[in-house]
Amino acid sequence: GALRRVVRRLLAGSPGRADVFEIGSGTGLLLLFARLAGATSAVGCEPDEAMCDVAKRVAADNGFPLAANGVSTEAASVLLRQPFEAVLQDPTQQGRYNVVVAELMDDTGLGERI
Repeated sequence: GALRRVVRRLLAGSPGRADVFEIGSGTGLLLLFARLAGATSAVGCEPDEAMCDVAKRVAADNGFPLAANGVSTEAASVLLRQPFEAVLQDPTQQGRYNVVVAELMDDTGLGERI
């Protein structure tokens, strides 16, 4: 899909990296899709501890383990257990990503207040 096309275009051109950040990772599927597309790194944020646990299982089951609240490596995706607003304020996260993705609908379609 669109994420795969963007990742591949960035990898093929300048800067030759695709560093993906996902807002509200939930089950971590977009992080997984980014890694499957070849993203250099994939970092997401999710404040809900139960959803972080689900995301870790999904990633591990698909061969892309998540490092929780760790530092991204070339071989790992990272899931930050904090709200997006906190990530915005963190100077270590600023300017690190050239792709930002979000799927903001929940199972009711209204819970995200969008």
